[in-house]
Amino acid sequence: MQIMIECEYCNSVYDYKENHSCPNCAAIPNKKQITAAKNAARSEMKSPYAMPGTSVPAPKTSKFMCAIVKLIPLWIAVIVICTFIPGIVENSIESNAVKHLQTIDEPKYEEHNMNEDFVYDGIINLNIDNAFFADSEIINALVPKDMSLLVIHINSSVNNSDDVVNDYYNIEPYITNGEYCRPMISSTALNSCPDAFAQNIFRLSILRYRNASDGYMCFLVDNNSTEFSLCLEETTDVGYVRQLEYIHKISIAVEREENI
Repeated sequence: MQIMIECEYCNSVYDYKENHSCPNCAAIPNKKQITAAKNAARSEMKSPYAMPGTSVPAPKTSKFMCAIVKLIPLWIAVIVICTFIPGIVENSIESNAVKHLQTIDEPKYEEHNMNEDFVYDGIINLNIDNAFFADSEIINALVPKDMSLLVIHINSSVNNSDDVVNDYYNIEPYITNGEYCRPMISSTALNSCPDAFAQNIFRLSILRYRNASDGYMCFLVDNNSTEFSLCLEETTDVGYVRQLEYIHKISIAVEREENI
């Protein structure tokens, strides 16, 4: 503990513990000066903010700054996570996608003809027994110019009465002539048409409730087309990915009536 005294004669400052008189002018401090210097030294020692060896208080550190200093490791961890985690997640997703990615150079086809039975999904018998172009005032008003409505009749049944159709078969049949490919028209689009084919649109899902069914599929085709292929895809689900196995391709030829 330093006992600093200021000489009352020459104003020099010195440590009383080292020099009992002023080293500059040899003046001896009185008892009052010595007592005051000792009390000041004791006060400095008791102060938690006093800098050692001086009478100047150390600067106080605010609670806010202390909190920031303590949170530095946390901020570093957050920065590291934000930097590296997105890349890790992206690589994981890409890796998972590659496992389920199916590439097909050329789709596999199973070719059939009209009036020929074939099996869909291993348990459902299908047969296309008729195809024609719809011709009525209502249909002609609904169908775009230079196009016709191709109607295809299909029969379906379950192979074995013990088999259960569990899938809803949300497949979308489509028609192609090699130049274009068009999906089946929904029953909603034909609601205003009273014809039997418009009121009995075919769905494989009906076989969940009955062993046999029949109905119609309707497609828009160009007026100059007479030969088509009806396509029904077979798929399997691997996780959340639907993979194409092969395509049933039914050849359909329809004659057009010549206008007299």
